Amino acid sequence: MWRPVVLSPAGDGPLTDDLRSMSIETHRVALMPEGLMGARALPSLVRRLRRLRPTVFHAHLNWPIACKYGLAAALAARVPAVIGTVHLFVDAPIGTGRRVQQRLLGRGVDQYIAVSEHVATCLRAHLPWPADKITVVPNGVDALRAPAGGATALRREVAGSAAVPLVLTVARLSPEKGHPYLLEAAREVPNAVFGLVGDGRDRPKLEAMARSLGVSDRVRFLGRRSDVGDLLAVADLFVLPSLYEGLPLSVLEAMSLGVPVIASRIGGTDEAVVNDETGLLVDPGD
Repeated sequence: MWRPVVLSPAGDGPLTDDLRSMSIETHRVALMPEGLMGARALPSLVRRLRRLRPTVFHAHLNWPIACKYGLAAALAARVPAVIGTVHLFVDAPIGTGRRVQQRLLGRGVDQYIAVSEHVATCLRAHLPWPADKITVVPNGVDALRAPAGGATALRREVAGSAAVPLVLTVARLSPEKGHPYLLEAAREVPNAVFGLVGDGRDRPKLEAMARSLGVSDRVRFLGRRSDVGDLLAVADLFVLPSLYEGLPLSVLEAMSLGVPVIASRIGGTDEAVVNDETGLLVDPGD
């Protein structure tokens, strides 16, 4: 029987609330950014891990060289199994110092998991990790079900009318998700309503862009939602215009409900969406 324990720098918020609702033990730890500030927090994390005595330390990396101090702490605490899951590859410069650090970590970490073949290929090409320590375990989602009732009311809430075509996008509002290209496309599709689920630092800029393009009356900024599955189920089309991805869960969730998908032709996404067979792919930024 496995007992999960979550170490996170996040304070009170949606993630912590979800964990507590599942009775999962959580510990708040200090942020460990690059440089001296992160290094100073390392001894404290080592001591915390020695007290917890985990069997497995599993780091979720939002890009390949994230959480280096966390992985180093797990190795220093002699955790029996140390694993890192890489959710996204970002082609950013990795200097000599970082390469040395990653080479040392790569010797100690037991396994790196890539969420797609694309991510694995990039890791093997750009990171000094042993190739045999990189394994692909594709992202997966629980199959979603259409809501038993209330679909018409939800559709009207978002689109204003059950008869108006509804295009849905689920993604945080940040540059790599490509929302500006979606807004430009919305101007060319005057008979549809576009629902943008998610929040982020780009929301004010995107709202201003929607107004300048004259589509603000048909673009709904829905923010954070707990009913994403229901929203997907009432949508006519799911669109994800990302510039880069690992293997997007939102696409998999839409496909699990049979919602037609249009997405960018980028690594990871093209492993789920086969153009003209299971959806349509377009060039990123088009």
